[in-house]
Amino acid sequence: MQECCPSVTGAIAPDHWVIPCPSPSTVAMFQNTNRNSSPFLRAAGIEGNSKEHKELKTTIQALHRQYLQPFKYLEEQAPERVDQLIAKARISLPWLDKYEDGWPARIYLKRYVDTRRPHLMHTRYAHLKQQKSKAPARELEHPNDVLTDHDSTVMEFLCSLTPNLEHHLDAFVELGIKDEETLQAFLSWPQVIQAQFLDEGHGMLQLTSLERKSLLVGCGLLTQRVLQKSLVRIAKP
Repeated sequence: MQECCPSVTGAIAPDHWVIPCPSPSTVAMFQNTNRNSSPFLRAAGIEGNSKEHKELKTTIQALHRQYLQPFKYLEEQAPERVDQLIAKARISLPWLDKYEDGWPARIYLKRYVDTRRPHLMHTRYAHLKQQKSKAPARELEHPNDVLTDHDSTVMEFLCSLTPNLEHHLDAFVELGIKDEETLQAFLSWPQVIQAQFLDEGHGMLQLTSLERKSLLVGCGLLTQRVLQKSLVRIAKP
């Protein structure tokens, strides 16, 4: 299993005070995606809606696409690639140097991979199954027409929005919107209740005003299309 703080990125000058990596048991707790990310952020001294948190999320997610294989857990990745990713993150985000081996980056990376992989595996399995049966690929009538039979539903929906909100996937999962059933439940609410829910979860979601409006518009469009399809099916003899 990948350790949180192996010495791979070089020693920091002795006179440079750093925040030590938490104990292995604490790291395991912080990495557990069934738990809220707030304890991890508090331990790192990172505010949930801060510039540092946003930078950490966007940087690690971009480097994940560049350095790691998308369908593998972190423990299944080549250790040297993970170390290269963390080293690059520390170069991109110099403030990570105040942490031993930039440990917040490793913990967020682990949480991100564990949250994202099941969604990707469902997508991959559906694609391979479709290829095997030689069935034609299902074409979306509209970018927001993304309801599927597997847990990639939420990720596909977030990717369909403009701007793309895929990088908020882990926060949506933590808030309980994690599959088709829970997404449809959210879509069934009046928009004022949806907006209230987003405001209550702002500490986790950290949506910009543009992202929040895009999400609400996307919810409305998707709900309309699902309703229209239902009416067409009912109208057919």
